[in-house]
Amino acid sequence: MMSRGASPTLFLLAALLAGCKDRQPPAAPPRPAEPIVQPKVDPAVTRAQAMAALLALPEVKSWSQEIEKRSRGKARGAIVEDDPAPRVINGR
Repeated sequence: MMSRGASPTLFLLAALLAGCKDRQPPAAPPRPAEPIVQPKVDPAVTRAQAMAALLALPEVKSWSQEIEKRSRGKARGAIVEDDPAPRVINGR
C-alpha cells in the first residue's frame, strides 16, 4: 500500500526492478563459422558456345539486323565480354 508521500514513479521503478531479477545473462556469441572451400568446377559451356547461343536468339538477331540497317552497314550488333574480376579504376 502506498503512503501519501510516495510518488507513482517510485512505485513503477520498483516494479520494473522486481521483474528484472529473474532475467538470465545474455548468451556468449557463437564462434564464426569455418570458411567453406569448394573445389573448382569446369564450366558446362565454353565462352565460345555461350556467345554462339546468345547470337542465335531471335531477339538478338533482329536487334543486330536493325543496328546494321540503321547504320547502313557501318555498325553491327555484337556481344561484349566482361571480365568477372573487379577492376580498379581511379583508385575505386
